[in-house]
Amino acid sequence: MIANSIKISSLFSFSLKVNTFDTYNNLLPGSTVTLLWQNWTKIQTTTSNEEGYALFQVSSKGEYRVNVEHKGIVGGFNIVVETPFTNFNANLDIIGFFLGIPITVVMVKIVIMLMAALAIIYLFKILSSSGNRSFRKIEKEKVSLHA
Repeated sequence: MIANSIKISSLFSFSLKVNTFDTYNNLLPGSTVTLLWQNWTKIQTTTSNEEGYALFQVSSKGEYRVNVEHKGIVGGFNIVVETPFTNFNANLDIIGFFLGIPITVVMVKIVIMLMAALAIIYLFKILSSSGNRSFRKIEKEKVSLHA
């Protein structure tokens, strides 16, 4: 009887394959992949293999949530399992790595904004100091003319 119940339950299970990629579709092996119900109750957590995917067995069709974390960068995805085998691509917002640390588009934008702010401060400092020199030069000329 136990063998039959296992066989019956395996007939009604669904496989969910989650492929983990960066922005440029490079595989992200070693990512932590968590399968959750829509109410955020955790079902199972695993690590993506060297081919960049994690495989789950789910008991029923329906809506699920998948969270993928790779070296501190997290992405959350809502998915629908409708067929016995569902394949899902989870793309994280990683555009590259610097010394093993993932770099995202947001980080690059922040660096660009900081560099622009520093350039503006530098230009302001140059313009204000050269303006002071010109003003001092004019003041000296006025003083020497009156003397």
